[in-house]
Amino acid sequence: MGGFPGPRIHVGRAVKQAWRGIGILLYVAVIFGPLLMLIFASFRGVVSDDAGILALIIPSGRRLRLFCNSVAYAGAVAAGGMLLGTLAALSLWRVKRGLWSQVRWLVVVFAAIPPYIHSLAWAKAVPFVSSVAPGGGQGMVLQGWPGAWWVQMMALLPLAVGLALVGLESIDPRLLEAGRVQQDDLRVLTAVGLPLAVPMLMAGAGLLFILSLLDYSVPALFHVNVYSLDVFAEFSASGRPERAFLAAFPLIILAAIVVFLSQRTFRRVALRPSWGVSSWSAPPAWPAWFRVVEWTGGGVLGAQMAVMFIALMAATGSVGALMAGVGGGSREILFSGLIAVFAAIFSVPLAVLAAEGAVAGGVRQWLWWFLITLPLAVPAPLVGMGLVSMWNRALPMEVYGTAAMPVLAALSRFVPFGALVMVAQLRRLDPRLLEAARILRPGWLVTRVRIWLPMMAPGLIAAAAVCFALTIGELGATLIVAPPGRATVTMRVYNLLHYGADDQVAGLCLMIVIVTLAAAIAAAGALLHCGRGLSRGR
Repeated sequence: MGGFPGPRIHVGRAVKQAWRGIGILLYVAVIFGPLLMLIFASFRGVVSDDAGILALIIPSGRRLRLFCNSVAYAGAVAAGGMLLGTLAALSLWRVKRGLWSQVRWLVVVFAAIPPYIHSLAWAKAVPFVSSVAPGGGQGMVLQGWPGAWWVQMMALLPLAVGLALVGLESIDPRLLEAGRVQQDDLRVLTAVGLPLAVPMLMAGAGLLFILSLLDYSVPALFHVNVYSLDVFAEFSASGRPERAFLAAFPLIILAAIVVFLSQRTFRRVALRPSWGVSSWSAPPAWPAWFRVVEWTGGGVLGAQMAVMFIALMAATGSVGALMAGVGGGSREILFSGLIAVFAAIFSVPLAVLAAEGAVAGGVRQWLWWFLITLPLAVPAPLVGMGLVSMWNRALPMEVYGTAAMPVLAALSRFVPFGALVMVAQLRRLDPRLLEAARILRPGWLVTRVRIWLPMMAPGLIAAAAVCFALTIGELGATLIVAPPGRATVTMRVYNLLHYGADDQVAGLCLMIVIVTLAAAIAAAGALLHCGRGLSRGR
């Protein structure tokens, strides 16, 4: 009887390997298919020397100045956002026990709110606050590069706080305690804590830089041109995706370099998550002046979250106006919800596949981290252009011009974020349960369904919720691939913002904020439950 399990194990391993191979091909096709299609089209255009198309790779003249301005703008957002984020994270770093030690991480969920909604909120808040301030007159108006810089920085501030907090939480508490024996807490922070957190802070600044460099929604609302918007304009003028891709090549290369430099830090933090262990045996005692600086960062963070709700509610005016706005955009809201639901469902298996490869070890781990992080360097409009190139042709199955296109765009953009969530979940599982399952040899499928699936449920829910929240606010790729006559709620809001936001537009924005935050809170709650219930006990 002892000889029977052998063939069954080999068959199970063969099935497992076959499904893994199919999954890898599917992941590459969904995530990298649009980019590969643009590369192929560009190569074909270069070979035919289509009107000097290769010259688009190197910006010159106006495009070079625009590129330099965009890099300076993204650098200013990254520097300012990470500085404020670190100060706010220091104020949250003190909270180590009780309910608040878990609730503080919910700050990060505000990062899922689309940046253009922040534009509306701050455009309403700044004139009002400046007009009622002592000595105020007509009221200050956010405009130009300063306005775009401030709004983009506020939109990314919750993400900066979360990344800075992860970096501070990753510090070995024994090093801090050893320093506190001989020096005061501020000296320990500057000489020990911050230098150890610098790699994560720099990686966080790199991520903010990439997100600002590739996004054109906020600068466009403030009537300033950036390089990513010029790429979109190139596609609109020529209708040639390959020309837009070659024009975007400097952006992609710069973003890819920043991703490569930041990847090692993110990989180390994700695979060895020491954050969550108390860094201070007793709350630190800062000097009075430093507490003022620290709470300034926390105050800006609080103001950012308050402005989001107060300004939008004030602009909406009444429940009737809210309902009118939602009713006027009901068709777009329903369409957006369906796209987000399907994107969330289809993203989970791909995210699981990528996450399992990212924690596997060896060359496979390095390869999967490359496949997870590289999409961060691709501008959203290029994803839409690549999908058009892939599917705008005679095929047995009609995809182009259908609702499947926005779903594919969301998957290509947001599956990597779900994979990062799954990596965090996998690192919290108790490996002894899976080892026990292997000893009993119940088969790969039975192990997955009866053991792996219940343990992974919080992570699966969180990954789906993250993809849902991000898809609700997606704009750059959806503008290009949305089927004729159909629009998402983000497209409706963004188009109306260019003509002046009224109370109905504010109501739609408030609805997007509520839905996005609900999905993001569900993701955070699932991960927090996972952290309490499935701790590895290290």
